Amino acid sequence: MEEFIDKSPIDERTPTSEAKKILSGLAEIHVEAFGNSTDFYKICVEPMWNDDVLGDDLVGRVHSDPELVGWVENPVFSGEREARTLVALMRTACAYAIQSMKAPEMSSSAWAYACKASEWMGMSFGFFSHCGRHVGNKKLSQKGGIAKNVNTNKLKEWVLNEYRDGSWKSKRNASFGLVDRTIKKAPDFNARISDQEAQRTIYKWILSASGNK
Repeated sequence: MEEFIDKSPIDERTPTSEAKKILSGLAEIHVEAFGNSTDFYKICVEPMWNDDVLGDDLVGRVHSDPELVGWVENPVFSGEREARTLVALMRTACAYAIQSMKAPEMSSSAWAYACKASEWMGMSFGFFSHCGRHVGNKKLSQKGGIAKNVNTNKLKEWVLNEYRDGSWKSKRNASFGLVDRTIKKAPDFNARISDQEAQRTIYKWILSASGNK
């Protein structure tokens, strides 16, 4: 348990230092649940930092979204929804941590956001631990993969709608023309598409939808 004990003097701690620890803790949960911690910073932290996502807005979604598990009581886990719920809890903690880091240093609001971030990270860890006890970390990781596939499929459908609504010289021309907006749109679906593979992936999706391989 030593690694979980913060031994730094209390008077040396700041909202920013606490928020950074929370982001690090969330990245560790992400590693165990879904894989590489770098994904967490690239897919979650970076877009939220740039877009000023508010924790209070995400709290409302966690409580009201019918796609998420009723995690407040004794949830009955169901694969994809289980993974989605964990992601939603982690995103809420992440948003509050970022708000803490952006607030005036040592201000009451910075501390308040840091406390909220800590609370939601605790709920994320508790939910993940509950999942682990019931289905095993490996199974949760597999379900995380299912959630990723669902998010990618949503991005794919968006790309195909853009392709159908546009006027293109050819399928290949469309695949190049859709690269930038697809990369920009991907975070809206919690999907990931690399800059290097975007054009080839889009071209493959267009060919597949057109009946070509």
